[in-house]
Amino acid sequence: MCTALGWPARPARCSSPCPAAVPGAAEYHCGGGKVKTLVVRWKKIPLAYQGGSNFTYDVQYRRVGDADWLEASRIVGKPMHIPPDHVETAIVLSGATNEISFKMFEARVRGASVKIETINNVETKTRLTGPWSDIIRLRSAEQVPVSAPINIRITPFNATAVDVFWEPPLNYDGIVGDILGYRIVYWPRIASACSVENNKYKVLLAQRQTTYGKATYGQVIGLEADSFYCFSVQLFNSAGDSPSPLGATSQPIRCGRQTCQPTWWCTALASTAASASPGTASGSSPMRRAWMDIWCATG
Repeated sequence: MCTALGWPARPARCSSPCPAAVPGAAEYHCGGGKVKTLVVRWKKIPLAYQGGSNFTYDVQYRRVGDADWLEASRIVGKPMHIPPDHVETAIVLSGATNEISFKMFEARVRGASVKIETINNVETKTRLTGPWSDIIRLRSAEQVPVSAPINIRITPFNATAVDVFWEPPLNYDGIVGDILGYRIVYWPRIASACSVENNKYKVLLAQRQTTYGKATYGQVIGLEADSFYCFSVQLFNSAGDSPSPLGATSQPIRCGRQTCQPTWWCTALASTAASASPGTASGSSPMRRAWMDIWCATG
């Protein structure tokens, strides 16, 4: 006797009264994103624990020390419900930039679903929410630095390389965030160092070399010998690069010449007497043969 089986049923959601799991703790996020934003990340709630249809996430945040929680919203006063496939949200903060940039906040996340019931041909929707996640602390996005390095000095290292030195800015008020490193910007000096044309060539021809950490020294190699270059140094954080130093936008410097003086060396000198052959004069002088090798010695 042959028994036929049909196709298996599709997986069904668990119809628990409300989401039964807690979103995973958000990752500590220091900076990043756009200015005036707070980026919150979390781990997904598995499908089996979402507890109903139309599942979304709720996110709340507040400044450290504040008592009241604020709802993440796209429009002021309207909560923002994040779809189930999202594990990140960027909250737009209000207020003066310096007051909210790179400041400590607290955030928490929970799951929510919608329960639909029909009673006497009247459909009702009830929003059910799960427990809040653990409260995590994170920083809002950094601000593009406005302070720049000072005392830039360039010293030729050889014909095609230079050493660049600088010092950190004296005023850290214009740096809202952590300094990640410095960028050495250099380009050929085709026009006067302080001219508009030079700034145009900077945009078209400039290259940059990045040093990370607190280093105040860098070496640029691969330059053309006996050529003029302009240099500037910028610091950067996760929000972007600082402007070029005021009053020292570029420092022209000429790479060293590649000197090469020919040195003559005599490697062989020989004298051979031609043997008399029939038909030659017996009083002829001997033939002399000499050769030299020449190469260039760097001096």
